[in-house]
Amino acid sequence: MGIVGRIKSGAPIPVPTTYPETEIRLPAPAKIELHFRDTSETGHAKPHGVRGAEIRWAILDTSPTDWDELLHNEFDTQSPFTLAFKGGERAKTVYFALRWENTTGEKGPWAEIQSAVIP
Repeated sequence: MGIVGRIKSGAPIPVPTTYPETEIRLPAPAKIELHFRDTSETGHAKPHGVRGAEIRWAILDTSPTDWDELLHNEFDTQSPFTLAFKGGERAKTVYFALRWENTTGEKGPWAEIQSAVIP
């Protein structure tokens, strides 16, 4: 038939050792965009073997001290990631953190928890 399978290199996919660097943008009322890239990259690329970024976030009255306090969990394979909020959530503070996940599901270290006021 002429169909050729994909050739695998056999090299293991490494566990991510870096974390995503995040730029916060406020494109419209009740929306926040998280533009992420690798801390060791000069462009907008993900590290080798990375499938995407795990994003944890929560609207809280006080700064969280641990990533477990960020109750919502999302996954994105391409930057940017957009958080859309309800009108009643405007002027509240949302906290978030990101980390890389490779193609085998192994996770890298968390970035520092950041925050933004919902526009």
